[in-house]
Amino acid sequence: MEDLADRATGDIASPQKTCGPLFVNLNPRSLPDACFDPFRQILLDCILEHWPFDAGGGVLGKAVAERRLHSVVTAANEARVTTPLIEQFLLEASAIAPDDARHASRKKFDARRFGPLIAEIPHLVGPGRMQQAMGASEAELEALARDGILQPRTRIPLVKSPWRMSDGLALVAELQARAVLVDADDKRWEKIQHAKHRSAVSVGTIIKAIREGRIRVGLLDGAEDYGGLVVERDEIDLKLKPDLPALPSSLQLAGAFGRSVGLRDGGQFLALIGPGHTPATFAIHPRFGVEMVYMTEEDVAAFHRRFLTTTTISAEFGLHRNFLRQRLAAARVSRFSPSDVDFGAIYLRADVEVALR
Repeated sequence: MEDLADRATGDIASPQKTCGPLFVNLNPRSLPDACFDPFRQILLDCILEHWPFDAGGGVLGKAVAERRLHSVVTAANEARVTTPLIEQFLLEASAIAPDDARHASRKKFDARRFGPLIAEIPHLVGPGRMQQAMGASEAELEALARDGILQPRTRIPLVKSPWRMSDGLALVAELQARAVLVDADDKRWEKIQHAKHRSAVSVGTIIKAIREGRIRVGLLDGAEDYGGLVVERDEIDLKLKPDLPALPSSLQLAGAFGRSVGLRDGGQFLALIGPGHTPATFAIHPRFGVEMVYMTEEDVAAFHRRFLTTTTISAEFGLHRNFLRQRLAAARVSRFSPSDVDFGAIYLRADVEVALR
């Protein structure tokens, strides 16, 4: 029957047009005799399996109890979105095949199986409304999504409203049901997002521990949303914070090393590391649980092989700072500052050694 589509418009021909006299003659108005009902039922079942009739309509004198079939076009109309957008949803759900090049009205799929998807599309919301409904900040929603606590209904880039508000409200209700009331001035407690930043324990890990009963969750007095949910600092640190290995004693913080060689502005030395002018090592601080910049013995040696500062020149060559500045100026040795970036009083060793010989 599909081959009988109207190729001029791409639409499926009507059952009456496709079935011709059979459809007309089996219509109860043309042939009311009940003995033909079994044949009418056979034709009706065939029609409903090939044409996307909506529930509530009538075919061959019988009411359609439920939709059996959707086309991309009827699904778009029901979901109140454009045809190209509904196609993206249906492709993601494997309701239609990606290599199906037919007109949208001819791409059909099981309405009973994919009906719930079509029904919920009009009710999906964007991140702003999701945050507002939950009482969560943008960062809080992103953390929940990143850790899989909340997942968007779709990840199609074109969809600006991928969230089920009910998921967010259900999470807030679940956590509130477990929560104890906490005074807003009680400093022993902190918001979940703050605990994440302070301890480097993920939001997903924190909520998993709450669900398992390993840590308590509180609700600030007067709060009614996700932003009012809090956890105890000590419980996070004692039960969830990972035991990080101690760093080798030879490691030193990059900022501290910069100051030791006379670069008092730690930001200048870190800026030297960023573009790769001198090596450094990144490691997790065992106390704070955050990644910081360190200098190993090899990093320090590499720095000294390439650079000299006023402090290290004075120590290595035994010259007073004022005298060496005069010598460098006379030899026209400039500070190391590619692209005019100010890294402080730092010079290339090769330039300084030529000037001071």
